[in-house]
Amino acid sequence: ESLVIAMASVAGLYQQQPQKLQQLIPTMLDSKRQDDLISGGGIWPEPGEHPAAPIPSLFWYRDATNTLVQLSDYNRNAVMPYHTEEWYRPTRLYPADVAFWSPAYRAPTTGITMVTASVPVRVEHKFVGAATLDIGVNGINGLFHDLSRDLSGYIIALDYRNRLLSLPQGLQQHLPTNPSQVEDIQWLSDKMPVFSALRPALQNVDDAIIRQAQRQPQFTDAQLQTLPSLVNNHNDLLKAIVENTPQNWPPTAELIDTIELPQDPLLAEDAMVSVFLMPGTFWKILVVTPLSQLHHNAYMLAGKV
Repeated sequence: ESLVIAMASVAGLYQQQPQKLQQLIPTMLDSKRQDDLISGGGIWPEPGEHPAAPIPSLFWYRDATNTLVQLSDYNRNAVMPYHTEEWYRPTRLYPADVAFWSPAYRAPTTGITMVTASVPVRVEHKFVGAATLDIGVNGINGLFHDLSRDLSGYIIALDYRNRLLSLPQGLQQHLPTNPSQVEDIQWLSDKMPVFSALRPALQNVDDAIIRQAQRQPQFTDAQLQTLPSLVNNHNDLLKAIVENTPQNWPPTAELIDTIELPQDPLLAEDAMVSVFLMPGTFWKILVVTPLSQLHHNAYMLAGKV
């Protein structure tokens, strides 16, 4: 998030110098050396800001050899216009240093399953585009596997649309996945019905997000009307996330609910599931702890998450 905020700042400084951004952005994408997490990123000018001489989008992704490669398909209208994408639209309302995290999706140009952190680019407070950083779901999955290593419990990570970001390897081995789609908790429940018991807890998380937005609205109806596809879809959860993000809610990981899972398929015993809502990303982290070791492992797992 710090990196994409810095990219947005640089894009604002050199808005009229795409050649300069052509040099700086790939250097910034490589600077953190987190190649297993960062799968790409770029700068996306607001269409219509420069009708006489449109500024092209600048986007890079990592190929199979882990090399940053520039992709120009968006400039040739070869895919869906980027300014209609869910990762772009909410940034029009945000201050310069606030990131919107997209749900997991499969990129139409690269075929990579990822989440995107987007930050508005502003020049003298005027919105002129967005900077993005893409995080590969494979990298997120590996990150949570490392966190769960040598522990008797495990972690399931979901985005705010309940799409799967991470499953323990023990479950993945028994679940045939389709690489062309992003699986969600409904798919997991269909494959393993015991996980359908998680639905009420996940709904409680969504309800908490919506209640907070209603308590402290950040935008007027007129402002939200600039996001017609959000409003017309009656997607209360997404609108609530757009409202909550600029006010930094929740400020820390928040335990929303706990639920008992009878005969967990991986642990082969009853388990306790603690459902956390994470700040910024609005990811839902499910910490699954065997009841036989609840006291010991709950603190270890929660602390690592």
